[in-house]
Amino acid sequence: MTALVRITRRSKRPFLEGMARLLDIGDTFSRRRRFDSGPEADVFALQGDWERICEDYRIATKAFLAEMEGMRRSAPNSRIRG
Repeated sequence: MTALVRITRRSKRPFLEGMARLLDIGDTFSRRRRFDSGPEADVFALQGDWERICEDYRIATKAFLAEMEGMRRSAPNSRIRG
């Protein structure tokens, strides 16, 4: 007997998170819960903050460079150099 599972938009994220936890061999999802307080928790929180800042900076830089490239292509005789 074949069972079809309908995954709605609301249930998609929890379903994918559950699948990721099943395949999480390195136990990376539960590492945040290991440190309740103290210096280790601070280090872990700061590391996560800086990782997000770096990712945001990378995305912003990529968007800026794409915008500059578009400006350079639309005005080939301008002073914008690539």
